[in-house]
Amino acid sequence: MIRLVLLVGALLIFLFASGGHDIYTAAVDKQPVTLTLHDFIAKKPESHWLVLKDCTLDYTEASTKKSKGRITEVYVPVTDPKGPKEQKVHVLLSMESARDIAVVEAMEGFKTEDDVVKYNKAHPNTLIQTRDVEGLVEYGVDLNESTRKELADLNKNTDPDFILLRDGQRPDMGTGIAKVLGGFALLGVTIFFVLRRRR
Repeated sequence: MIRLVLLVGALLIFLFASGGHDIYTAAVDKQPVTLTLHDFIAKKPESHWLVLKDCTLDYTEASTKKSKGRITEVYVPVTDPKGPKEQKVHVLLSMESARDIAVVEAMEGFKTEDDVVKYNKAHPNTLIQTRDVEGLVEYGVDLNESTRKELADLNKNTDPDFILLRDGQRPDMGTGIAKVLGGFALLGVTIFFVLRRRR
């Protein structure tokens, strides 16, 4: 019974906190802020919805999150193509698509430089890409300090004030409202069963 209460409590906290977080982001960020990575580093805008222009994504420097031995998320450093070779990483791009995971899985199978050369010939402009990136900055309930430290420790060039950008995500008021309504529904069901058990 205690485990069930704790589980329901944790789920209620998640639904209300995450739903409120989504609603707030959608209410505040009506349009994305579009700028170059160079300008982003200089200005560090408050917006959570960003479009960063002309970025370099280096998959050879990617780190991963795994579950049961399988890659579930990829974190790729985003750098300035016009910047120095060794530069601080101010943005990590979080990606969960099968395509991006497949790239990193293929790299894990490389044993020699020849394997890299062959892959580059078969998949040009894949391991190192130059393109625009768009997504939502993770903050608050989505990114705690222990996770930030863990990600920063994976790359020695990561700036202490780096952001984690969720690739392709946009503010979604509907999802936030659905989570909050789901929280109220779960709370109502929980109260109903508690009162019923006391009769």
